[in-house]
Amino acid sequence: MHVVERLTRADLGHLNVSMVVDDPGAYSRPFTLTYTAELMPAAELMEYICDNEQDAPNIDAPADAAIEAATLLKGQP
Repeated sequence: MHVVERLTRADLGHLNVSMVVDDPGAYSRPFTLTYTAELMPAAELMEYICDNEQDAPNIDAPADAAIEAATLLKGQP
């Protein structure tokens, strides 16, 4: 697998991201993913943890809050 990421600052508030994925063993041809991230100066940067992350219990706060929230959403004790 070969991934090329290109990050380009369009202007002060926008970051263009382009990723080319080339994995002949899994895909018939390379493909490109693109998106534009927008600066949000007043927003708090939150940590993201997948709800099936096995290492999540070993990560300190604020991830602990995310684990608790995911548990509540699933309806588990």
